[in-house]
Amino acid sequence: MNEILAEYLYLTRDIDRQTANLRMYLADRLCPPTCYACCVNTATLLFAEVEGLYLKEALEALPVEVRDYVLKKAKRAIRRMENLGYTMEKMVDDAGNKAIDAIKGSPEAECPMLVGGVCVVYKQRPVICRIWGYPMFNGDKVSCCNKTFKGKRDKVKPINYVHYWRETKRLSKELGADEKTPNCYMVVRILEKDDVPIIAKGKSSCQG
Repeated sequence: MNEILAEYLYLTRDIDRQTANLRMYLADRLCPPTCYACCVNTATLLFAEVEGLYLKEALEALPVEVRDYVLKKAKRAIRRMENLGYTMEKMVDDAGNKAIDAIKGSPEAECPMLVGGVCVVYKQRPVICRIWGYPMFNGDKVSCCNKTFKGKRDKVKPINYVHYWRETKRLSKELGADEKTPNCYMVVRILEKDDVPIIAKGKSSCQG
């Protein structure tokens, strides 16, 4: 497991190196530190198991009151979506798109790890959170946050998100986890130290 995590950390450092180079080139076209628009509708964003392994370090190191807040926030999101008929299995099947559309713009749609506009797991944030905001190749086209790199996107080499996500899934498979987990469910699994499989048919992670 340590070797797998070490390989994942190598991937994150490689991403960070590329984003640092892009920041140096276009420092005047980056999101301001106070912007967290990309975090507001991500409660169902799918994470791979190796990403959860790294998130675990950050979540378990949080002060108790912050940890409790994050857990309650994740559970509220789960309850809201399950009340609307969206189970974890359905979210995995369609990448969480229908569920997040149903609650888009609501407090429950926000990433549970965003507290007061600040990411409390920033150092250990998942791959997509490291890349989003920069020009990236998603397999079909080059995409980017509409607030950044305006007029300059065709002048830089995009980050190959497909490569990093493929490698992240490969490492997760080596951990024995083929399936992905929605953000809010991953948070509950980690903080409640729930050892159930990634996909537990018929079981809610928000019982009680």
